[in-house]
Amino acid sequence: MSDPAIARRETSERKPLEGIEGWLLVPALYLLIVAFVVAEFLVDSTLPMLRPEILAGNVAILAGSVVLLALFFKKLAIVPPLMIVFYLLVVAVSALEVLTLTRFSDGIAQAVIDAELPEARHGLGHALGAAIVWIPYFVVSERVRNTFVE
Repeated sequence: MSDPAIARRETSERKPLEGIEGWLLVPALYLLIVAFVVAEFLVDSTLPMLRPEILAGNVAILAGSVVLLALFFKKLAIVPPLMIVFYLLVVAVSALEVLTLTRFSDGIAQAVIDAELPEARHGLGHALGAAIVWIPYFVVSERVRNTFVE
């Protein structure tokens, strides 16, 4: 039988998980990568210029990623719920891009659809994967709870 005093000491000596390190670095990198990818999309793609809703959604993602990066490193308590909203926004805009190219493509040249659709589907897959993994992380992680407290 184990000694309760030893067990108590071992748990009290355990350093609490906090700070932007470990797995929490991945969402920070995600925000940075998303900012660059969306900026490139807005410059190189013709789709945002054909559909104002696509342009608005991508500008919102770009602005959101920059603002969230700043808030992220200030460790503000608002960051976890904003990250959840951000992941959902990226999924929604990515789904809108795919739907625009597949279902609501009136007025878009077939060459544009053929060029943009594979990348849009790829982006939607990445957005869904990120949301499925990181939304629960921001909800239940001890490190998130202990880091974003200000």
